[in-house]
Amino acid sequence: FILNEVDGEEVVTPCECRLNKMHDHRQEIQLVSAMIPRNTMVYSLEEYIAAIKKYTSPTEQAETIKNLESVKKYIDDPNVFMKASQILWIYGKMNSGRTTVALALAISLLTRGYKVRYVSVDRLSRMFKNFDDLAANLKTLEQYDIYVVDDLFDNHTLGEITSYVYKQLYSFFNIGLSDGKHFICTSNISVEQIPNLKIQGLDYQGIHDLIIRSYEEVSLSGNLTRLLASKNK
Repeated sequence: FILNEVDGEEVVTPCECRLNKMHDHRQEIQLVSAMIPRNTMVYSLEEYIAAIKKYTSPTEQAETIKNLESVKKYIDDPNVFMKASQILWIYGKMNSGRTTVALALAISLLTRGYKVRYVSVDRLSRMFKNFDDLAANLKTLEQYDIYVVDDLFDNHTLGEITSYVYKQLYSFFNIGLSDGKHFICTSNISVEQIPNLKIQGLDYQGIHDLIIRSYEEVSLSGNLTRLLASKNK
Protein backbone atom coordinates (compact mmCIF):
# COMPACT_ATOMS: atom_id res chain seq x y z
CA PHE A 1 0.00 0.00 0.00
CA ILE A 2 1.04 3.63 -0.60
CA LEU A 3 0.44 6.58 1.74
CA ASN A 4 -0.58 9.67 -0.25
CA GLU A 5 -1.75 13.13 0.73
CA VAL A 6 -5.07 14.17 -0.81
CA ASP A 7 -6.59 17.59 0.02
CA GLY A 8 -4.36 17.82 3.06
CA GLU A 9 -5.33 14.38 4.35
CA GLU A 10 -3.29 11.20 4.35
CA VAL A 11 -4.92 8.47 2.26
CA VAL A 12 -3.80 4.84 1.93
CA THR A 13 -4.21 3.35 -1.55
CA PRO A 14 -3.17 -0.01 -3.00
CA CYS A 15 0.12 0.05 -4.88
CA GLU A 16 0.25 -1.12 -8.51
CA CYS A 17 1.67 -4.52 -7.58
CA ARG A 18 -1.22 -5.01 -5.11
CA LEU A 19 -3.78 -4.11 -7.77
CA ASN A 20 -2.15 -6.52 -10.20
CA LYS A 21 -2.27 -9.31 -7.62
CA MET A 22 -5.95 -8.60 -6.92
CA HIS A 23 -6.69 -8.66 -10.65
CA ASP A 24 -4.83 -11.96 -11.11
CA HIS A 25 -6.66 -13.46 -8.12
CA ARG A 26 -10.05 -12.48 -9.56
CA GLN A 27 -9.08 -14.04 -12.88
CA GLU A 28 -8.05 -17.25 -11.13
CA ILE A 29 -11.41 -17.42 -9.34
CA GLN A 30 -13.25 -16.92 -12.64
CA LEU A 31 -11.20 -19.66 -14.33
CA VAL A 32 -11.79 -22.12 -11.50
CA SER A 33 -15.52 -21.31 -11.32
CA ALA A 34 -15.87 -21.91 -15.04
CA MET A 35 -14.21 -25.32 -14.81
CA ILE A 36 -15.76 -26.78 -11.64
CA PRO A 37 -19.09 -28.55 -12.24
CA ARG A 38 -22.14 -27.17 -10.45
CA ASN A 39 -22.97 -28.43 -6.95
CA THR A 40 -19.42 -29.73 -6.51
CA MET A 41 -17.68 -28.96 -3.23
CA VAL A 42 -13.97 -28.29 -3.67
CA TYR A 43 -11.41 -29.19 -1.02
CA SER A 44 -7.67 -28.74 -0.90
CA LEU A 45 -5.36 -31.73 -0.80
CA GLU A 46 -4.48 -30.73 2.78
CA GLU A 47 -8.15 -30.97 3.81
CA TYR A 48 -8.43 -34.33 2.06
CA ILE A 49 -5.35 -35.72 3.85
CA ALA A 50 -6.66 -34.41 7.18
CA ALA A 51 -9.92 -36.26 6.59
CA ILE A 52 -8.06 -39.43 5.64
CA LYS A 53 -6.10 -39.25 8.89
CA LYS A 54 -9.24 -38.69 10.92
CA TYR A 55 -11.73 -41.07 9.34
CA THR A 56 -9.80 -44.07 7.98
CA SER A 57 -8.05 -47.01 9.56
CA PRO A 58 -4.26 -46.79 10.08
CA THR A 59 -3.68 -49.24 7.22
CA GLU A 60 -5.89 -47.33 4.75
CA GLN A 61 -4.41 -44.05 5.97
CA ALA A 62 -0.79 -45.04 5.38
CA GLU A 63 -1.50 -46.56 1.96
CA THR A 64 -3.58 -43.64 0.68
CA ILE A 65 -1.20 -40.91 1.88
CA LYS A 66 1.72 -42.78 0.31
CA ASN A 67 -0.21 -43.03 -2.96
CA LEU A 68 -0.91 -39.30 -2.86
CA GLU A 69 2.78 -38.36 -2.83
CA SER A 70 2.96 -38.14 -6.61
CA VAL A 71 -0.21 -36.03 -6.78
CA LYS A 72 1.15 -33.63 -4.15
CA LYS A 73 4.37 -33.38 -6.15
CA TYR A 74 2.36 -32.45 -9.24
CA ILE A 75 0.27 -29.89 -7.35
CA ASP A 76 3.42 -28.26 -5.98
CA ASP A 77 4.96 -28.12 -9.46
CA PRO A 78 2.53 -28.69 -12.36
CA ASN A 79 5.41 -28.60 -14.83
CA VAL A 80 6.51 -31.95 -13.38
CA PHE A 81 3.05 -33.34 -14.17
CA MET A 82 3.28 -32.17 -17.77
CA LYS A 83 6.59 -34.03 -18.16
CA ALA A 84 5.30 -37.24 -16.54
CA SER A 85 2.93 -39.88 -17.89
CA GLN A 86 0.12 -38.52 -20.04
CA ILE A 87 -2.62 -40.22 -18.03
CA LEU A 88 -3.05 -40.00 -14.27
CA TRP A 89 -5.59 -42.68 -13.30
CA ILE A 90 -7.18 -42.05 -9.88
CA TYR A 91 -9.38 -44.90 -8.70
CA GLY A 92 -11.25 -45.96 -5.60
CA LYS A 93 -14.76 -46.63 -4.39
CA MET A 94 -17.45 -43.96 -4.27
CA ASN A 95 -16.75 -41.18 -1.73
CA SER A 96 -13.07 -42.09 -1.55
CA GLY A 97 -12.20 -38.59 -2.79
CA ARG A 98 -11.33 -39.32 -6.43
CA THR A 99 -12.92 -36.16 -7.81
CA THR A 100 -11.58 -34.10 -4.87
CA VAL A 101 -7.99 -35.11 -5.66
CA ALA A 102 -8.46 -34.72 -9.43
CA LEU A 103 -9.86 -31.19 -9.05
CA ALA A 104 -7.15 -30.17 -6.57
CA LEU A 105 -4.56 -31.00 -9.23
CA ALA A 106 -6.65 -29.48 -12.02
CA ILE A 107 -6.97 -26.16 -10.16
CA SER A 108 -3.22 -26.07 -9.56
CA LEU A 109 -2.63 -26.59 -13.28
CA LEU A 110 -5.29 -24.06 -14.25
CA THR A 111 -3.96 -21.27 -12.05
CA ARG A 112 -0.50 -21.72 -13.54
CA GLY A 113 -1.62 -21.05 -17.08
CA TYR A 114 -2.55 -24.49 -18.41
CA LYS A 115 -5.88 -24.91 -20.20
CA VAL A 116 -7.94 -27.49 -18.30
CA ARG A 117 -11.36 -28.93 -19.15
CA TYR A 118 -13.47 -30.93 -16.70
CA VAL A 119 -15.90 -33.31 -18.35
CA SER A 120 -17.89 -36.19 -16.87
CA VAL A 121 -18.49 -39.36 -18.86
CA ASP A 122 -22.20 -38.47 -18.95
CA ARG A 123 -21.34 -35.14 -20.56
CA LEU A 124 -18.94 -36.73 -23.04
CA SER A 125 -21.58 -39.28 -24.02
CA ARG A 126 -24.13 -36.53 -24.68
CA MET A 127 -21.58 -34.62 -26.76
CA PHE A 128 -20.80 -37.69 -28.84
CA LYS A 129 -24.50 -38.45 -29.39
CA ASN A 130 -25.25 -34.90 -30.53
CA PHE A 131 -24.52 -35.46 -34.21
CA ASP A 132 -25.45 -31.91 -35.27
CA ASP A 133 -22.82 -30.30 -33.02
CA LEU A 134 -20.33 -33.17 -32.76
CA ALA A 135 -17.68 -31.62 -35.00
CA ALA A 136 -17.94 -28.26 -33.20
CA ASN A 137 -17.78 -29.91 -29.77
CA LEU A 138 -14.71 -31.94 -30.68
CA LYS A 139 -13.08 -28.82 -32.12
CA THR A 140 -13.72 -27.02 -28.83
CA LEU A 141 -12.04 -29.81 -26.88
CA GLU A 142 -8.88 -29.46 -28.98
CA GLN A 143 -7.95 -26.13 -27.36
CA TYR A 144 -7.23 -27.68 -23.93
CA ASP A 145 -3.95 -29.05 -22.58
CA ILE A 146 -5.46 -31.30 -19.90
CA TYR A 147 -8.78 -33.11 -19.59
CA VAL A 148 -10.30 -34.20 -16.29
CA VAL A 149 -12.50 -37.18 -17.24
CA ASP A 150 -14.65 -37.99 -14.22
CA ASP A 151 -16.34 -41.34 -13.43
CA LEU A 152 -14.82 -43.20 -16.36
CA PHE A 153 -16.10 -46.81 -16.47
CA ASP A 154 -17.98 -46.39 -13.18
CA ASN A 155 -20.95 -48.69 -12.70
CA HIS A 156 -23.46 -45.85 -13.08
CA THR A 157 -21.88 -44.55 -16.31
CA LEU A 158 -21.21 -47.79 -18.19
CA GLY A 159 -24.78 -47.85 -19.47
CA GLU A 160 -24.07 -44.59 -21.33
CA ILE A 161 -21.28 -46.20 -23.37
CA THR A 162 -22.91 -47.65 -26.47
CA SER A 163 -20.88 -49.08 -29.34
CA TYR A 164 -20.90 -45.68 -31.06
CA VAL A 165 -19.92 -43.78 -27.90
CA TYR A 166 -17.11 -46.28 -27.25
CA LYS A 167 -15.65 -45.63 -30.72
CA GLN A 168 -15.80 -41.88 -30.13
CA LEU A 169 -14.26 -42.27 -26.67
CA TYR A 170 -11.44 -44.35 -28.13
CA SER A 171 -10.82 -41.67 -30.78
CA PHE A 172 -10.93 -38.93 -28.12
CA PHE A 173 -8.14 -40.62 -26.15
CA ASN A 174 -6.18 -41.74 -29.20
CA ILE A 175 -6.10 -38.30 -30.84
CA GLY A 176 -5.49 -36.52 -27.53
CA LEU A 177 -2.54 -38.73 -26.60
CA SER A 178 -1.09 -38.42 -30.10
CA ASP A 179 -1.33 -34.63 -29.82
CA GLY A 180 0.48 -34.60 -26.47
CA LYS A 181 -2.60 -33.92 -24.32
CA HIS A 182 -2.77 -35.05 -20.69
CA PHE A 183 -5.65 -36.75 -18.93
CA ILE A 184 -6.66 -36.94 -15.26
CA CYS A 185 -9.16 -39.79 -15.07
CA THR A 186 -11.23 -40.95 -12.11
CA SER A 187 -12.84 -44.38 -11.88
CA ASN A 188 -13.92 -47.06 -9.44
CA ILE A 189 -11.74 -49.66 -11.18
CA SER A 190 -8.01 -49.94 -11.82
CA VAL A 191 -6.55 -49.82 -15.33
CA GLU A 192 -5.81 -53.54 -15.06
CA GLN A 193 -9.53 -54.27 -14.65
CA ILE A 194 -10.66 -52.44 -17.79
CA PRO A 195 -10.41 -55.45 -20.17
CA ASN A 196 -12.70 -57.41 -17.81
CA LEU A 197 -15.63 -55.09 -18.54
CA LYS A 198 -18.34 -56.91 -20.51
CA ILE A 199 -21.07 -54.30 -20.83
CA GLN A 200 -23.22 -54.31 -23.99
CA GLY A 201 -20.85 -56.81 -25.55
CA LEU A 202 -18.08 -54.23 -26.04
CA ASP A 203 -14.40 -55.15 -26.04
CA TYR A 204 -12.55 -52.69 -23.79
CA GLN A 205 -9.14 -54.13 -24.56
CA GLY A 206 -8.50 -51.46 -27.18
CA ILE A 207 -8.90 -48.47 -24.91
CA HIS A 208 -6.98 -50.31 -22.19
CA ASP A 209 -4.05 -50.72 -24.58
CA LEU A 210 -4.15 -46.97 -25.30
CA ILE A 211 -4.07 -46.03 -21.63
CA ILE A 212 -1.19 -48.29 -20.64
CA ARG A 213 1.13 -46.59 -23.14
CA SER A 214 1.72 -43.73 -20.71
CA TYR A 215 -0.08 -43.81 -17.39
CA GLU A 216 0.40 -43.55 -13.65
CA GLU A 217 -2.08 -44.93 -11.15
CA VAL A 218 -3.19 -43.63 -7.75
CA SER A 219 -5.37 -45.79 -5.51
CA LEU A 220 -7.59 -44.17 -2.87
CA SER A 221 -9.42 -45.80 0.01
CA GLY A 222 -11.60 -44.67 2.87
CA ASN A 223 -14.84 -42.70 2.88
CA LEU A 224 -15.10 -38.90 2.93
CA THR A 225 -18.83 -38.71 3.60
CA ARG A 226 -18.17 -37.41 7.14
CA LEU A 227 -15.92 -34.67 5.80
CA LEU A 228 -18.56 -33.56 3.31
CA ALA A 229 -21.22 -33.55 6.02
CA SER A 230 -19.09 -31.52 8.43
CA LYS A 231 -18.13 -28.98 5.76
CA ASN A 232 -21.77 -28.45 4.75
CA LYS A 233 -23.09 -27.80 8.26
